[in-house]
Amino acid sequence: MTMDEEKLVVPLQTPFGKVLIRWHNGKLQRIILSDPVGWVKRTEPNLQLSEATGLRLTQPTGLHLAAFPVPDKKLAELIDVLTRYFSGEAVGISVPLKFSGHTDFQRDVWRVATEIRYGEVRTYGWVAARLGRAKTARAVGGALAQNPFPVVIPCHRVVRTDGGLGGFSAGLEWKKALLQLEGTCLRWNKRSAK
Repeated sequence: MTMDEEKLVVPLQTPFGKVLIRWHNGKLQRIILSDPVGWVKRTEPNLQLSEATGLRLTQPTGLHLAAFPVPDKKLAELIDVLTRYFSGEAVGISVPLKFSGHTDFQRDVWRVATEIRYGEVRTYGWVAARLGRAKTARAVGGALAQNPFPVVIPCHRVVRTDGGLGGFSAGLEWKKALLQLEGTCLRWNKRSAK
């Protein structure tokens, strides 16, 4: 198996919870904001975590990965940028993404979401209007819910028109934490978060 065919699963422990970076063929395949080992076991129960399969699960050591040799320069850069992001630094994240099985509409929605800067929020309706499809706010929410690259494609920065959080694939606690990390103040309560 060549380096280009190698798959890496890299968990990071952040102040907000575990983040799993899945890297394949020199591109980001997915980011999971949850328990990485549990995610790997649930979604890929037959996966052998060994050199033979080309998939390695590294062990997190706090926010930073200590002495972990990262064979891919772009992956190393992503780990560095995410570490800085979760430490509260306003950073731009640019990394090659592996799109697979996603619709053109989803990719268009995600492209618009990347226009939202650190510390800013926009509404589902704003995203729909940027697409020239003003009446598709619900579909925008559906596309954002399928975002395989949270934080890199900042779907957490999209909220409801009434100031409520809306939804988030990793749960509203993650969305609140990311918005607070970026210094965004919104009103959220049980009624507006629905």
